[in-house]
Amino acid sequence: MIIINKPSNADEDEQKRWCILEFQGCFEDSTPSKLSNEVLGELIHKEKDIYQLQIGNQMFEGKDIKLKNPLLVIRKVSTGPNNNNGNSNGSSSTDDKDSSNNNITEYEVNTLIYSKICFTNRPSTIIAQQSVKYGSPQHRKSPSSSPSSSPMSTTPEKIDMATVSPMKSSPIQQPKFTQD
Repeated sequence: MIIINKPSNADEDEQKRWCILEFQGCFEDSTPSKLSNEVLGELIHKEKDIYQLQIGNQMFEGKDIKLKNPLLVIRKVSTGPNNNNGNSNGSSSTDDKDSSNNNITEYEVNTLIYSKICFTNRPSTIIAQQSVKYGSPQHRKSPSSSPSSSPMSTTPEKIDMATVSPMKSSPIQQPKFTQD
């Protein structure tokens, strides 16, 4: 016999919103530990249907998609006839074997799932600003907070003195360069 029960606290379950996270590829755990009761990452709602998921130093971007048919999340609860009636009359082992076929299986409804967040692109790597060394071969650009270099900031050997006009508003006299 199969019984499906709707939980008594349906209002609380309707307030919780469950969704499916769909990824392309697979996740590998670098440590052989169990991942139960562990936080997968931080899910951030950016816009109307755009979400970001940060797992470690990886950032995934996904889109919320409504399911054609909602999914039902249930939990299986098996109860024996002795547990259901509350009678424990010290039955023999032969009675236990016979009663194992008479177990009642109940399913408890947890929630309904109406949408999934689909992450289709590869993740982008997040690099902390303080760990980036500017000027290294990997990072030729200067940080955005530094002043931009002007085209006139070149070495004196490359400046054509005939085209450069002396500044008249400066109280300090400009040096004169001679070409050898």
